[in-house]
Amino acid sequence: MGHYLKRNETIQPEPENLTTSAFLKKLTFRDVVFIVALATKPLYFFRSGTLQLSDMLFALLFLMVVFSGRPLFNDQKTTRWIACFFICLIYQFAVNAFWYYNVQTTLRADTSFLKSTLYYVFNFLVCISIFQLASLRGFSYTLRLYLIGTALSLFVAAIGVLLQYEGRGRATGTFNNPNQLGYFSIVILTAVTYFAKNIRPSIRILLVMLCITLSIMSLSKASILATSVLLFAYFINSRDRIGAGKLVSVMLSIIAVGVLIYILMYADWESLNEQQLIISLRKRLGSITTENDSALGASRGYDRMKEIGGWIVTGVGEGANYRFLTMPGKEVHSLYASVIVSYGMIGFFTMTWLVGSAITNNRSVIRSLLCFSGVLAYCVTHNGVRSTLLWALIAMLLITPERNDSSQKAIEPPASALGKSP
Repeated sequence: MGHYLKRNETIQPEPENLTTSAFLKKLTFRDVVFIVALATKPLYFFRSGTLQLSDMLFALLFLMVVFSGRPLFNDQKTTRWIACFFICLIYQFAVNAFWYYNVQTTLRADTSFLKSTLYYVFNFLVCISIFQLASLRGFSYTLRLYLIGTALSLFVAAIGVLLQYEGRGRATGTFNNPNQLGYFSIVILTAVTYFAKNIRPSIRILLVMLCITLSIMSLSKASILATSVLLFAYFINSRDRIGAGKLVSVMLSIIAVGVLIYILMYADWESLNEQQLIISLRKRLGSITTENDSALGASRGYDRMKEIGGWIVTGVGEGANYRFLTMPGKEVHSLYASVIVSYGMIGFFTMTWLVGSAITNNRSVIRSLLCFSGVLAYCVTHNGVRSTLLWALIAMLLITPERNDSSQKAIEPPASALGKSP
C-alpha cells in the first residue's frame, strides 16, 4: 500500500490527473484509513452519542498524521482557524464547567456538560487530521480521497436502507433513527454540490439521485424540505455548466423543483397512489402546519432563549436539560437556538465565524450559501453541529486552494471504488 513519509522527507507535488493504477500505487495505509473512516460513517453499531467504528478510525488517523514527522499548523490560514476554534473550545469548556458546578445537587451529578464539550473536541481533532493529511499529500490528492470516501459512504447507506426497508414506515438503514439518515443525505448532497466541478457528470447525477432517494425514504420533514431548498440552489449554482443565463437557470430550478414536488405530493397516478412510501410521504408533509412538533417556540426549543434572560450573552451551558420549562429534559431541536442558549451570543458569533469562514473560502458568498442552503435550512429544526461528516466537509473547504488553478481540475475517482469502467 505504499510507505510512510520519513521524518524531514520532502513532499513532492502530486500529479494533476493520476490514472487509476497510479493512484492505487500511491495509496498508503493512512490514506485508506481516511477513506474507510468516511465510508463507514453510516454504520451505527452502538447507541447514538457514543463512539462508532468511523469515529475510532478518525481517532487512528489523527494519531497517524500527528506522528508523521511533519510539523503541524504550517499553513497560516488553517493555523488561524485552528487557533480560533481552540479559543472557542476553551470558552465552551469554561461555560459548561461553571454551570456543571452551579446546578449540581447531592442527588444529581449531570455529566452531560462534559459530554457536550467532548463532541466539539473530537471534531476539532478531525479537522486537524484533514489539514495535516492535506499538508502531507496535497489538496488535489486529499480531495480525491475525500470524494471516494464520501461516495462510498453514500453507497453503504443506500445498501443499508435496501436491506432494512420493508416498504412501510420510515427508513433507517444502518443508522439509529431516520433523522440521522435524512441529515446524512443533506451533508453528502452539500459536498456533491460544492465540489460538483470535481466530479464527473454521470457520477454526480448518480450521487444526487441517491441523496434525494435516501432523504425521501427517511420521511424526515426537515430533510425533505432542505433537499428541496438545496435542489433549487443547485440549479442556480449550475448556471455556468448548463450554458444558460441566470434568469433562465432560476426559472428552470423553480420548474424542476415544482414538478418534483407536484409528482410526489399530488400526482393522481395509480402506480404512485398504491405505494406505501408515497402515502406516508404525503401524510407527513401534508401535516407540517398542524403537527405539534412544527412549533419552533415550544416544540423546537426557541422559547428557551426567553427563559435564560440576561444569560443570553454568555449562555447557560449545554446539558442538564431538566432545568428548563420549555421541552423539559430534552435537547433543543435547533442548531441556532441550541448554540445561543448553551453558549450565548458570544458562542453564536464565534461559531458563525468558524463555519462562515469555511463556507465563504475561495468562493463568492452567494454561491457558497447556495451550496450550504440545505444544511442551513435543516438546522432550523435540528441540531446538526455534532456531525463529523459536516466538520470533515468544513475542513475540506478550508484547504481549497485560493485560485482556481490546476488543482481544481476535474477529479475522477478510481474505477474500483465507484464501479466505473476503466
